[in-house]
Amino acid sequence: MYSGNMGRAHILEPLLSAAQALSGDASKVFVFVGEGAQKRTLQQKAQSLHLTNVRFFPYQPSEDLAESLSAADLHVVSMLPGADRCLMPSKIYGIMASGTPVLAICPKTSELAHMISELELGIVCDPTEGDHGLLVERIVYAVHFMSSNKDFHQRAAEQSRKYAVEQYDRQVQADKFSVMLEKLVLSA
Repeated sequence: MYSGNMGRAHILEPLLSAAQALSGDASKVFVFVGEGAQKRTLQQKAQSLHLTNVRFFPYQPSEDLAESLSAADLHVVSMLPGADRCLMPSKIYGIMASGTPVLAICPKTSELAHMISELELGIVCDPTEGDHGLLVERIVYAVHFMSSNKDFHQRAAEQSRKYAVEQYDRQVQADKFSVMLEKLVLSA
């Protein structure tokens, strides 16, 4: 599943190529949830390729977001090379809270890639290493690997949820912010 803004800073088209490569496997369905500049183009391409294993849905209401995110077996987070030096996709925190493994399409030098790799939250596919065809092969491999390696999948899911609760829970973050503010006030 890719959930969120299908904007210009996201690498999404290779997911359709991967869906095409996996079209003979009824257990592999690619779901896009959200809106954005790329959505219409992605829908048109999926239709022109007759991809019956690709679904598109609009943004989900915020009160249903937890259920929507939890419906996936694997979430995609992607970033264009260059954007990785100035941002961290905020969607990663909701995905982690849902306890879902991640397929990150981003440079392996990015903060996102380091987080995914170091915490064993999923798999990183670097779009800067090779051409479109190689990236598609890596995505197909990652999808097969995550669906066939149940131990890795479960460990990644558990790690995602555990790390979200331990590090990014609202109260944990509020406490960290409070400590930081206290230090600033006392040092003034």
